[in-house]
Amino acid sequence: MTKKDLHLERLGQLSAFRALSPAQLQALGKQADTLGVAAGVVLISQGDDGQECFVLLSGEVSVTVDGTEVAVLGDGAVFGELALIDPAPRDATVTTLSPVEVLVISAQRFAPLLDEVPQLARQIMVGLARRLREADREQRLS
Repeated sequence: MTKKDLHLERLGQLSAFRALSPAQLQALGKQADTLGVAAGVVLISQGDDGQECFVLLSGEVSVTVDGTEVAVLGDGAVFGELALIDPAPRDATVTTLSPVEVLVISAQRFAPLLDEVPQLARQIMVGLARRLREADREQRLS
């Protein structure tokens, strides 16, 4: 089994992609790049224009807003997905806390991917809806 196959198998185990068939996972794999990144590297900078989405295959990242850590994400986390829909400036900075492996999907490759794997749009919408619901809940509690 190749490293790419192992990544696709791992991707299929993540909640965001569990509903995808092996063929759909292969289509996703064709449009995505897998990168290994050292600890301490900034993957996303707050305020920069978003151009890609990341799926954290292994490792941990810190999410900061205006210099304050708001979350630590681990295996299976999807972040930066808003850039696939709206290329507005990034809302947060994401920095690797450990060596990580990420799957990167560029906004340019995303639209054709949706034609091939329409279920992916639903999965991303569900993730965005959860984040919006959590943000609303936190705002009400503040």
